[in-house]
Amino acid sequence: MAKKGLISLFLFFLFCSPGWAGFASKINKGNKLYKKQDYDQALQKYIEAEVNNPGSPFTRYNIGNTYYQQSDYEKAVAELNKALSSKDNKFREKAYYNLGNAYYRMNDYAGAIEHYKKALEIDPADEDAKYNIEIIRKRMQENKTNQQQQQDQKKNKQDKNKQDKKEQEKKNKENKEKRKEKEKEQNRKQQQQQQNKMSKEDAKRLLDALRDEENKTQQKIRPVQGGGAGTDKDW
Repeated sequence: MAKKGLISLFLFFLFCSPGWAGFASKINKGNKLYKKQDYDQALQKYIEAEVNNPGSPFTRYNIGNTYYQQSDYEKAVAELNKALSSKDNKFREKAYYNLGNAYYRMNDYAGAIEHYKKALEIDPADEDAKYNIEIIRKRMQENKTNQQQQQDQKKNKQDKNKQDKKEQEKKNKENKEKRKEKEKEQNRKQQQQQQNKMSKEDAKRLLDALRDEENKTQQKIRPVQGGGAGTDKDW
């Protein structure tokens, strides 16, 4: 973003009374330091000049520009707004323009465009202001597109997470059913084994009972002793 330069008080100084010499001297010293990019010292000179002439829109303008160079954009906006109290439209146009720059740096694109437009209302031939508006509009469109893409990506990710969760739940359910089926089969086998074991025991008991019964039967039968059971009677 192009930035309007500092207001020079050289002509202003020519029309001032000697009593204003201290004020103008501090402003001009501040301007020299500003051009050397010694912004801390320049700001100090502008603040000292403000003490000599409180509320001067020229001082506020230069203080605002210095805060801008220090990346303190909120303070820059506050000072540049105070500079708008000037009745000089050319000066006000520069202040509006630099306010647009400050709002841009704060990512307030709507605020930047608003102030560039105000600068154009005063000077419709300000090509820098027109250019900056076009650049910001393109940036806003890019941001809108990026935001839409990010939202789409976020939605796709959420949908995928939901689908993954659904599939995982289905898999967990299937695994649970398999475990239940496996446990059921294991229980069935255990019951079968138990039944087989009981059948063998029953068979053994039955066999033992049969053997006992056979032994008892054999004990009741006595073998025949001698040649025969009959004898001859005497008649």
